[in-house]
Amino acid sequence: MLDQLPVAISEVLGLPRGAVWAVVHQVMPQLFPRMNDVYARYDAAVTALAGLDPLLAFVLRSKDLLGILPGLSATIATADEQAAAMLPQIGDFLMSKAIPALDKAALLLAWRHSTVTWIRTRRKINEKLDLAELTALLKSLKPAATVGGAAAG
Repeated sequence: MLDQLPVAISEVLGLPRGAVWAVVHQVMPQLFPRMNDVYARYDAAVTALAGLDPLLAFVLRSKDLLGILPGLSATIATADEQAAAMLPQIGDFLMSKAIPALDKAALLLAWRHSTVTWIRTRRKINEKLDLAELTALLKSLKPAATVGGAAAG
């Protein structure tokens, strides 16, 4: 499901693939203004879990790196044109590795909860992205994303 996002965002907003993560990084605080609270709560939950299941906490903690990638790619895109040209391939590679790892961590956590939760989580992971709904959302955000300058690059 997540692997379809960069292509959909690129097509709907008419952006080069390298600019997609910069737009995502810019728009996320507007969509989820309390995202820092979510990160803090996630960190607290994983810290508490570490006392009960250190290995699972380690697996979940290793996913924290994904939060810095949009800002890092935006910095690289503005600093070096050659590196910016490689961002789509790098982003695709990282997503191809990150998505299965996140799916595996979610399924592991769901399994620890219950079989029913594992089945529901597996179904959700395998669910296809509703591109019509995403397209409508992106079109409504397009003026904000392009005015902010992320589309200029």
